[in-house]
Amino acid sequence: MFRRRFLQTGIILVPSVLALSAAVYAATTYTQSRPFPPVTVAAGETAQINVANVASASAGGTAASCTGTITFYNSSGGVIGAATSFTVVSNASSSYSITSVTREVVLGVVTLTESSSSAAPCALESSLEISSGTNAPRLVLRAGGPGGPGPDGPGRLGPPGGR
Repeated sequence: MFRRRFLQTGIILVPSVLALSAAVYAATTYTQSRPFPPVTVAAGETAQINVANVASASAGGTAASCTGTITFYNSSGGVIGAATSFTVVSNASSSYSITSVTREVVLGVVTLTESSSSAAPCALESSLEISSGTNAPRLVLRAGGPGGPGPDGPGRLGPPGGR
């Protein structure tokens, strides 16, 4: 009798525990943002953020890929234009620019979106440049990596040591 009840309880509990453990280990999505220092952009000048994935495919053959957004904010914290999404594969780049109508302070932010279930390598380098017309950029800044310069090097977004 005891044995039968023990088996019945086990038959009920085991699937419940397995379902709970699957829910606990579900993939999560997280973001990390890297703002550039605020810069003044004069009327007619262009602010442009460039991103590039410098990661190679993993040893197992998983292709490198980074996904995120580029956003510019004005001094009041409002979004200038609209955020733009990007996905860059190994050694590819993407850019987003705005042209200022008046002299204003802008803050450029690169946000990287990752999933705990993704094995795609991502090492995102980014830069901000300010230029006027067809002239060469008058200012170029590189973003600091997570926590500033470190094992990933300055300007890199992604998990410490790469993935």
